[in-house]
Amino acid sequence: MARFLTGLQNEVFNSNRNFDIVICPYKNDFLHLEKGITNRNIYNAAIIANTSVSDMEYLESITPEIPLVLFNRFSNRYCSVHVDNYKMGKQAASLFADMGHKSAAIILAKSAYLAMDIRNKGFIETCRTANIEILPENIIISDNTIEGGVEAAKKFIKLDNRPKSLFCNSDTLALGVLHVFNKEGIKVPDDVEIIAVGMSRVENTEFSTPPLTTVNIPMEEMARSCIQLVSDLIDHNIESTANVLFDTPLIIRDSCGNTKK
Repeated sequence: MARFLTGLQNEVFNSNRNFDIVICPYKNDFLHLEKGITNRNIYNAAIIANTSVSDMEYLESITPEIPLVLFNRFSNRYCSVHVDNYKMGKQAASLFADMGHKSAAIILAKSAYLAMDIRNKGFIETCRTANIEILPENIIISDNTIEGGVEAAKKFIKLDNRPKSLFCNSDTLALGVLHVFNKEGIKVPDDVEIIAVGMSRVENTEFSTPPLTTVNIPMEEMARSCIQLVSDLIDHNIESTANVLFDTPLIIRDSCGNTKK
């Protein structure tokens, strides 16, 4: 969230637009309770992030009173700024396949977010295609926090015949995993190779021990694009729905991919 807010703030300053940014939290599946979408007297426009399936169904069923831009979701009705979440999972699985792995484990964050589910699907289906086995007991679900990563790592260590490749669907989880592995003498990448989804600040994974290989979400650039779309919508410079797709670079660091097997 910090990277996204930084991108919004920088673009507002650079655009010389007199925008006031109001952060309006909402609970997943309850976006329909947010009156600002259907009342033009509250906001001039809205950038909506982290929608669930139910929230997306709600948006598709209404005619909002203000311009909307969706962050990391795709819609034929609304402007959006997004990444290919399925491809992100595929990128991680493909690197494991290139490294010669035949089995993998996953640490998943508890989430109602559609994007995370799609990334998980991309990883699992690509592993299946590449003949990388993922046993049910090798799928570990935890809170999306460093502490959650610590607890998940403790469960991973206790697995019978634990895999030598581990996918974390957030880098926050992965940082907790690394803490436990370093403490317990599990060497990364020699004993286990790790790939994570890069969501937090880049320096968190660049300077971890060891540095984490990530599939990075370009949060700041996506946030700037959201502000640009909002400006164009308010100024009536967009005649049809605009969808901006960002690439998700695979950043190879020491935790996986630096040395092909």
